[in-house]
Amino acid sequence: MEKNISRRGFLRIGGVAGITAATGGLLASCGTGGDSKKNGSLDASNREWAGEADVIVVGGGGTGFCAAVEALEAGSSVLVIDKNTVMGGNTALSGGMIQAAGHRLQKELADCSDDSPERFAKQMLGWGCGMVEEDIVTDMCKESASHVDWLMDMGRIYERCDYISPVTNFDDEETVAPRCLWDPTKPGPSHFELIHQKACSYDGLSEMTGTEVKHVILDDAGEAVGIETADGKSYKAIKGVVLSTAGLDNGTDLTKTLNPQQYWATKVYEAGIGGAYSGYDCNTGDGIRMGMEIGAGLNISTACVMTDMVGYGQPGYGAVSQGEFNVNAYNAISLAGNILVNANGRRFVQEDSHWGYVMHEIFNELQHTGALASDPTALSIYTVTSEKYANRWMSSSSNITTLEDDLASGLAYRAETLEELAEMIGVPADALVDTVARWNAFSANECDLDFGRKTDWGAIDEGPYVARHLQPVNMGSAGGLKVNSDYQVLKATDGEPIPRLYAGGMNAGGWVGPFYYSCGWAILGTVHHGRKIGKNVAALDPRQ
Repeated sequence: MEKNISRRGFLRIGGVAGITAATGGLLASCGTGGDSKKNGSLDASNREWAGEADVIVVGGGGTGFCAAVEALEAGSSVLVIDKNTVMGGNTALSGGMIQAAGHRLQKELADCSDDSPERFAKQMLGWGCGMVEEDIVTDMCKESASHVDWLMDMGRIYERCDYISPVTNFDDEETVAPRCLWDPTKPGPSHFELIHQKACSYDGLSEMTGTEVKHVILDDAGEAVGIETADGKSYKAIKGVVLSTAGLDNGTDLTKTLNPQQYWATKVYEAGIGGAYSGYDCNTGDGIRMGMEIGAGLNISTACVMTDMVGYGQPGYGAVSQGEFNVNAYNAISLAGNILVNANGRRFVQEDSHWGYVMHEIFNELQHTGALASDPTALSIYTVTSEKYANRWMSSSSNITTLEDDLASGLAYRAETLEELAEMIGVPADALVDTVARWNAFSANECDLDFGRKTDWGAIDEGPYVARHLQPVNMGSAGGLKVNSDYQVLKATDGEPIPRLYAGGMNAGGWVGPFYYSCGWAILGTVHHGRKIGKNVAALDPRQ
């Protein structure tokens, strides 16, 4: 799809048909420390350029178009290329929340006037567990209020400011504050709609959809000078190239190698045994692959960006594109009398910890048992509770179900004794009985000697008993190319920038640690990364 011809006389461009798989089987040929000159297809010499623009953006989601807006505002021409048939990426599927600290809306909507970017950064760095870059996270928090102003100037409406956290039980008064801005009852234009409309208001924008980018092209000095598409056409970047594709969301060979937990999650989804996936099938980490191909370093999280676990996959919740889920189980498993047990009938995790930690421990359980290697879908994790607590589980922002509903649907199990329940869910009866007895002793003293649980005690001391089989909800990957706080892509060999190459969003690492930081952090990253990249690349001198 073509929008406008750029001021540099951009050659006529059209969508390229036939999107192909981008990442499968490529890892072996594109090591992170390799010499790009070994692959002649990446070399700029003797090329015929099908077109040019000051800035070429690969990936037409929120990050890419935020970069485009800022570059266009500075007078640069921009070409945005996406291999999907529509622009928007995961940003267009987002629920629309954004986090910000020190913004006037905190006072107006949540009666909070003492928050600050410094408090915000302290909390986010703590959640990063040493796996994030301090300067990147601090900068995001520092600029968060200005990004909200920017979006509001475009017409974004926010009517709620809430506290939403995946680690509620470990937050402290020094860092806790309502920061999540959204519009639950009077939704206006989405973040992406507004950003896209703003970009389209400039004469220097061109768009290509249905076009897969295969390579970043370097000149003899190692500078990024353009890109090559799957059909062999080359497009020249006068100032620089921006990588803003989706991350390692789908179960490709590249995902399996770089983020096995994410690979497992997608295989569970593909098997149709529960969970949901919130992105597109074409989210295969193309930007990460292309960066690796020319020697970029990596900053990949050890865990997935996931929401939580649910008892089953069922339509009824969330703005997801390829599946929906019903029950928010994380909030439920830490309620009174709910414990998690593995295939051996034993507790294995602190249930009231954040969902990222819980999901990672479930993944470790599969690794320890060998189930991951033999069958990625073999997930044997159950909640166990007394029926007297069971309906506390049943809550969702869009659906309310009862225990009887779930029993009738085969989504829950009920038995008069723990021995009978153990047989129903396929765990050793003696182990389950012992586990529950040990839990009851901890509950009586409100002291968990095994895992340090802190909240929501309740003895599982009377039948009937209830169990639910948990499944993951996959929201996408975490981590990407190694970048600095200017979002320049850094080399694996010496940590120096690859000139004129930038990466943001899920192509950039260092801003998400072992778990996703809760609603609104991704949109903040989208806007912050994109705006900063757009300003930085537009400020570069044109290549001759």
